[in-house]
Amino acid sequence: MTANAFPPPKMGEPYLLTPGPLTTAYEVKQAMLKDWGSWDDDFRAMTRDMRRRLLALLGEGSDQYDCVPMQGSGSFCVEAMLGTFVPRDGKVLVLANGAYGLRAATTMDYLGRAKVLHDKGDYLPPRGDEVARILAEDPAITHVLAIHCETSSGILNPIEEISEATYAAGRKLLIDSMSAFGAVPLEPSKIRFEAFVSSANKCIEGVPGFGFVIAKKSLLEASKGNSHSLALDVHAQWANMEKTGQWRYTPPTHVVAAFIEALKLHEAEGGVAARGARYARNRNVMVAGMRGLGFETLLEARARDARYSVLPKNIATGHTADDQAETLMINLLRGAGLQGLAGMQHNKSHPILNLRRSETEKLCREFEICFVDDPTNAEMKFLRNQVRNKLLPLVNEISQRDVAPILARQAELFRQDAEFLDEIAKQLDPTDAKALAIAPVALARRAIRIWLTDIYPPDAATVERVLEVARGTTTACEIGMNREVRRSQQRLQINSKH
Repeated sequence: MTANAFPPPKMGEPYLLTPGPLTTAYEVKQAMLKDWGSWDDDFRAMTRDMRRRLLALLGEGSDQYDCVPMQGSGSFCVEAMLGTFVPRDGKVLVLANGAYGLRAATTMDYLGRAKVLHDKGDYLPPRGDEVARILAEDPAITHVLAIHCETSSGILNPIEEISEATYAAGRKLLIDSMSAFGAVPLEPSKIRFEAFVSSANKCIEGVPGFGFVIAKKSLLEASKGNSHSLALDVHAQWANMEKTGQWRYTPPTHVVAAFIEALKLHEAEGGVAARGARYARNRNVMVAGMRGLGFETLLEARARDARYSVLPKNIATGHTADDQAETLMINLLRGAGLQGLAGMQHNKSHPILNLRRSETEKLCREFEICFVDDPTNAEMKFLRNQVRNKLLPLVNEISQRDVAPILARQAELFRQDAEFLDEIAKQLDPTDAKALAIAPVALARRAIRIWLTDIYPPDAATVERVLEVARGTTTACEIGMNREVRRSQQRLQINSKH
């Protein structure tokens, strides 16, 4: 099996695009066709092999840890980890930026253990300096819980800097690596942590039925009697496995057999790096396809707003004509319309859009203005850097000219056209279904887009759904944020869904 692609489902079923359960290989399904006795020597050997293979994924430093599989879903394992390793008089700083961080905070309430919730919303990562500040302000905090990859938003959180801040303050780090382990490195030689949890049905690509806790042996030994629960006591499960090789209670035998096969396929593919690379390629294909349909990514626009939110009011950015050319090319590749191809607007916020990057740097040197060359500008994992360092030089070579000023000029022409069409579209009442239905479709789309734009404009798919409502094809459609557009007596209304 290679890292190039996941083979099509052999039984003809559709791909599952959920984080887990997910589409599994045929070999994984086949492994569940045999029955196993939970006390048999063969099954004990399977459990030992599975624990060994999981620890091997840690790399250097794995000898300090042990693996404890636990029956149930990933949330069972999170509760087991918190209930076993956080003392009853302990206090946890829960870092949340999505549903699973909030669920962990709720778990702490059910456990009756103290907590502090640092909630960053659904699109911002918790940063190391924030963790350091909270820990300095609250000496009662004993542990920090971080979500490695927040499943609900897709944010890969900065675990390394969170770890550094946690241990610099003399605290301990617990990690929910449910949607990361197996595809994103989590190496104790590089990132310090006490324990983490993950699940059989995520990046290893097994089937649901159990998760696992990987924890320092010293922590496991010291946690006897700490758990709030009989069934979710990680120490008791570990001690029993060490003594007898058995799970304490009925194990999901078929799921374990499938998971071992999934681990073998994971290794054959190339391990953590290859699995992560395949997922990155899948993401790129999916994002490109969805953008081609008119959808927009959640995090990019929110991240841009977050960057601007920390800057002084009325600040001017240093975007140049080269940045404008890159923006046009990026938006063209994403299938953007006129607004996207117009790029950035020349105004007080972007005062030097007509200057080239080389001219800007030269002026800075002449006037002894210090500027920083961001090292991430050389990282090819970012689309803009690929456009800057690969695509535009190739276009220059093919056309035998410098295309940046041409593209920047085109962006300005696109902007003028877009502004003119918007002014015409504003004369069209977007709540008049009949008027929208008979108007030129380009103007109807613009009128709907202007009407629905609050903080962020709607994507093209949403605009098309509203057009179908105006034409009478359907009576209502969703437009996001728990809202819908509904037609009644030839009028369109935005309603909250109940």
